[in-house]
Amino acid sequence: MALPLVVPAISLPAIFARDLGSITPAQIEAIAPKSQSCGNADLSDECATSKQAVPAIARSFATYKVISPAEKAAVIGLMAFESVEFQYSRNHSPGVPGQGNTFPLTSCASPC
Repeated sequence: MALPLVVPAISLPAIFARDLGSITPAQIEAIAPKSQSCGNADLSDECATSKQAVPAIARSFATYKVISPAEKAAVIGLMAFESVEFQYSRNHSPGVPGQGNTFPLTSCASPC
């Protein structure tokens, strides 16, 4: 008994080229709840709300081809961690082990 060849309804290039979704303020707020408002920010001139951050994040994802939802969540999570949920745009605690782009973490005593 021969099985019929099943041809997919969607071509493979269409699957790989599809838009896996754009970034929304609600997605950023799910990762960084404080980004909903800058009302409680210590330095409001550095703070960005999720609505303000969306265009820049979307542009960077397009530029660097960050397309999977998991990648997007990871990058936004790292951005939220480094900026205290988009409340700061500059480092106000220099010399903190593990913060910023210092590598390797040789100055960090165990446990860090």
